[in-house]
Amino acid sequence: MAKVRARPETGKLYLDFFYRGKRCREQTELPDTAEHRREVMRLLRKVEQAIKDGSFVYAQFFPNSPRAARFASGSGAPGLPLAIHGALGTPPGVPIAGDHDEQQ
Repeated sequence: MAKVRARPETGKLYLDFFYRGKRCREQTELPDTAEHRREVMRLLRKVEQAIKDGSFVYAQFFPNSPRAARFASGSGAPGLPLAIHGALGTPPGVPIAGDHDEQQ
């Protein structure tokens, strides 16, 4: 189950969720306040809904995350950088060439 948590050492909020069987934690710069928790919970609900309906693209939600490139190939493993998808004209998360075999 996805949660919004606060780092004890900084008091900053982060999202804690699972995507493709991997635990993902994305940090925010927001201090732990009731208003910020509501804001981050809204984002987390959008993430969960996109994962559920299959439209989740990691880089669209978390463009500065190191995990964005890892999930860009659609396999969950280190994959093609986002720039390669752009050069090929395919959005991140859309299978290309070798990705097809991994998804079957």
